[in-house]
Amino acid sequence: MDLQGAIIEKLSGKSLPDFMRSRIFEPLGMVDTDFYVPAAKQNRLATLYHKYGVPELTVLEHPSFVRDARIIPKIASGGGGLFSTAGDYVRFAQMLLGKGELEDIRILRLDSVALMTTNHLSDAIMNPGVIAGMQKIGPGAGYGFNGAVFTDPVAAGVSVGPGTYQ
Repeated sequence: MDLQGAIIEKLSGKSLPDFMRSRIFEPLGMVDTDFYVPAAKQNRLATLYHKYGVPELTVLEHPSFVRDARIIPKIASGGGGLFSTAGDYVRFAQMLLGKGELEDIRILRLDSVALMTTNHLSDAIMNPGVIAGMQKIGPGAGYGFNGAVFTDPVAAGVSVGPGTYQ
């Protein structure tokens, strides 16, 4: 996905944040999604917790896997680094459910959504299992473009429908 971000920048002539803001976030009304969180919204950041060998949750003060939300990154990652809200994420997911369209605003072509949400891995790759980003791919769970696709939810051990894209 980082390579995709670099390709978008090259082809569009815009930075990845500017491209995503103008072509995805603004048209979809995603007002709380960006590669950083402005000072006025800092108080809305969720607290992260962990639980290691003790029954209670403990605040995770400085997680190494989350960069500082207050700083605009020098290089925006196509594979991660966005900060968002549940409401904004729902709008993006609704656009995918609408096959690339939300409220008469087309963000992706129909064939692009079909490519994204179709498994592109063979059984030979899926059966032993691999890790793709933060997702485990294995029997019943393949990979489309940038997300898992459940081809056989029973084999994958998940309670979703066949073809579910995550």
